[in-house]
Amino acid sequence: GQSNPQQGDVDSDNIGDDCDPDIDGDLFPNGADKCPLIKPYTDRNKDGCQDPFSKISQLRKSSSYVTLRGTASGSSLGVARVEVAVAKPGSKRRFVRARGTTRWSIRIKTSRLSSGKYRVFTRAVQKRSRLTESTKHAKKSFRLAR
Repeated sequence: GQSNPQQGDVDSDNIGDDCDPDIDGDLFPNGADKCPLIKPYTDRNKDGCQDPFSKISQLRKSSSYVTLRGTASGSSLGVARVEVAVAKPGSKRRFVRARGTTRWSIRIKTSRLSSGKYRVFTRAVQKRSRLTESTKHAKKSFRLAR
């Protein structure tokens, strides 16, 4: 009950972390929160951890390959894998595993793709929970001409 300005306060609720029953302020008590120091922005499975997410940082085309590189995060639980799908609009997506996790890459031979517009979808899978990132929207798109 005494003020201690040296103590951390992750959720800025004026209750020091040592005394706070919910350190990150996500409405999950510390004992039931798998990630008690991180307030999640999205938490579909209600485990107290930020849902996994991925992003594409580089898309390069050459005459032989399309190379994609990116990053992913799975909160303090980590990322088990990242999957990527390259598909034409309206066609079925087939995800394949990228190389790496928090920093990932994939290379696709252009000889396996026909001419036209493509959309790129990525999804990260979180360790332990196996929660998979939602892939409703394409992360990037590109056109391939022959």
